[in-house]
Amino acid sequence: MITASPGEVTDKEELHEVTIATRGKTPDSYGDKVERITIQRTNEESMREALQGKHFDVVIDKIAYCSNDIRYAMDYVDCDKYIYMSSTSVYNPKHMNTVESDFDGYSKDFVWCDRKEFPYSYLDLTDKEKAALFQFVPDDNNYNLELHMTALKACGLKLDFDEVYEDCQKIYDKTMEMQGDKKNERGESGRGRAR
Repeated sequence: MITASPGEVTDKEELHEVTIATRGKTPDSYGDKVERITIQRTNEESMREALQGKHFDVVIDKIAYCSNDIRYAMDYVDCDKYIYMSSTSVYNPKHMNTVESDFDGYSKDFVWCDRKEFPYSYLDLTDKEKAALFQFVPDDNNYNLELHMTALKACGLKLDFDEVYEDCQKIYDKTMEMQGDKKNERGESGRGRAR
């Protein structure tokens, strides 16, 4: 439980001290109820400076995109229990009723790498995965195209304009389809095309 008085024990509940590690760029609503550590997850020195000399009973890690993200945490965090929560991206192909045993991590070669060296490519993503990644804005094609081109550049991909536009349009269409599915579940309607 996150409380304004960490460490106190009352008659009915045990209170805990909670520390969150973030880049410090996005505000949160926890106020003075939590401690904060500012880190650059992909920078080993930042992780060392932020974590060294601190002890945590439990660390729950939900934002690691490659093996070195885990390595930097494990090298410098002192904790009794470390829990890493992965995403469904390890399950390929994805399917309904996926269970943990559907992925056999031991069957894959383990590679220590940084995010830019990650052995999978943007080109391996499905349109649905790209739509979830980009979260395009309906009816703002300039923003969507700029976001898309910036991401491709960051991935080191060089596509001609027609390929970029086609990829962007597929992602937009999938985004609208996914939003339409959500609206249909709620009894709403509406779908558009990039402009």
